[in-house]
Parts: sequence; C-alpha cells; structure tokens
Amino acid sequence: MIRRRICAAVVMLASLSMVSACSSGEIEVPATEQPASGASGAANLDANRINTILGHIQAALDQASDEGTTEALSGRVKDPALRMRGAQFVLAKAKDTTVPQLSLTGEMVTSTNSTTWPRMFLDIEQSSDGELPIVYVITQQDARSNYELENWARLLGGSEFTTAPLETGAAYVPADADGFIMTPSEAVEKYVEMLNSGTAGSDMFAEDEYARSHFDEIASLGQSVQAAGTVTAHAQTEGLPISGIVLNNGSALVSASFAMTHTYQRTVARSTMQLGGSPAAINEGDPKVIGSASAKYLVSVLIELPQAGSDQKARVIGAERVIEQVTRDDSTKPEGE
Repeated sequence: MIRRRICAAVVMLASLSMVSACSSGEIEVPATEQPASGASGAANLDANRINTILGHIQAALDQASDEGTTEALSGRVKDPALRMRGAQFVLAKAKDTTVPQLSLTGEMVTSTNSTTWPRMFLDIEQSSDGELPIVYVITQQDARSNYELENWARLLGGSEFTTAPLETGAAYVPADADGFIMTPSEAVEKYVEMLNSGTAGSDMFAEDEYARSHFDEIASLGQSVQAAGTVTAHAQTEGLPISGIVLNNGSALVSASFAMTHTYQRTVARSTMQLGGSPAAINEGDPKVIGSASAKYLVSVLIELPQAGSDQKARVIGAERVIEQVTRDDSTKPEGE
C-alpha cells in the first residue's frame, strides 16, 4: 500500500527563521494498526472536495493579504491561525514589508476518516526556493461548519513522518485522546514546562531544534543587554485548539499553540537598554526600555506523540512563531533614577 512520507533536511535557524531544503515522495511501508475511535475506514474527503476547500481558504487568504486585514478570513481561518495571520499583518505594516505568502497547494494531503466531529485534513506544501515544507491544519467542528485553517507550522530540520493515504484516511486525535504516552493537551503542558525549566529536553520530550534555538536566542539577548539588565522568557498555554491525526506508525501528529513572553528588565541605573528587530518595530519604532518591556509571541508547534507503551519520547517536529505585541512598564525603572 502506498503511503506518503514527509521529510525535512537539516535546517539553520537565525532568529527562528527556518531555511533549508527537503525532498519528499511516496514510498512503500508496512501497514500498521491505528488506535482509531469513531473511524469509518474511509477518508472523510476526496481530492476534489479538498481542492475545493483549499480554493476557498486560499481566496480568503489572498484577499486578506491584499487588504492587509483579517476581515476576509472570517469563516475560513480560525484561531490560532487567525491570531498568527493578524500578527503577521501588524508586523509587516510596522516593518513596511510584505506579509509572508501562504500557499495551500494540495500537493500532499491526508484526511481523517471519522464518523463523528471534529474532522480535519493536512495540506503539506512542499519545499521550494530552499525553504522547508509547511504543514497546514484544516479542521471542521461540526457538519454545518466550514472547514477552516486552524494552524500551520514549518517542519524542523531532520523531521520525518509518514501519513496515511488519502483513500483510507486516519483517525482524528482530540486534545484528550488516550492511547498515547500522554494526551495531546498534557503534551502541550509538558512541553511548556520543559521550556520554562531552561532545558531543551526532558523525561517526556526529546531535544528539538526549536527549543535549542529558543534557548540560544535568550542567551544571546541576555549577553547583549547584560550591562543594563536582563532578558528572561516564560511560556504558557492559553487554551487554544489542539488537533491531531494518527500517523502510519501509530503515533499522533498533534497541532497546538502556546504563548512565549520575553521580558526585558533594566536593572542598572543610568544605563541604556534598547529593543531590537521585531520588538522595536512593534513598539511603534521606539526601542528604549525605561523600566521593563515584554514582547509576547504566539508559537505554533507540531508534536509527534508516540503510542502508549512506547519507549520513545514525544518530539516537536515543526514550529512557527510571530510576535503579537510589546508592552512597557516604565515604573519599574532602577532605583536611583
């Protein structure tokens, strides 16, 4: 039976911008049993229906990009993707740049085969111009709702997974699904705890490229402002939607999001601290930190979650990040000023 195998080559990260190349295709792999709940044995959507849905979403995305607002996305894009796209519009305007293009190509797709709702399908945009593939997550909450773009993330370097063929589909994985080493919602909580612990791996999660890059970034920021103060980071869940689908090896591919806040604290009197890059642009072009400044990011991740009883750890295989806002508190300036 033909399966779809997705891979991502080694990636270099610069401020969490992921650039590399990927090769992908179809290969033969052994059939595996899936811990499916409410599965019908046939995919919920065929290629024609998927292409129609993608066409509607792409038209909304293109219109929104032309207008520079999220109004056209209503009914076609939902949170957390809606939040992320809105933040990209704000950042593009602040930097006077073009918003990143989102292309729903239908080149490689896989669908759930559920008899109930929610339902979902993945659209995987293949690599081009040296960039890694993007995995788009499209969900339908009930029979009367549109399929909407719920999330997307770019694959991390070295990531590899195999999806079920579109003809048969695979089981939908809700946030509270059993049958894995932890539920998807627990996985998000544990990953956030790991990031807040200051380590790139834990007893539940393997080290990944996003976590390593995150810690490298915070260390670099800390060094750049050490004469004036500190930079710390804190991740937290925000109750955003979590959706997943069973992969060929029985693990789940889970899409989720969380918030990450970088706090710049000036602690040395009469010192100078400044924001740089996107935080400075979002802060109305004013880079000065008088007391403290907090830059809040929205982070979307793809988590591969092994089956229950597996000796493998969960791992993050995709990530996307955008800054949402910067807030300042000048009252926390150092004593003596």
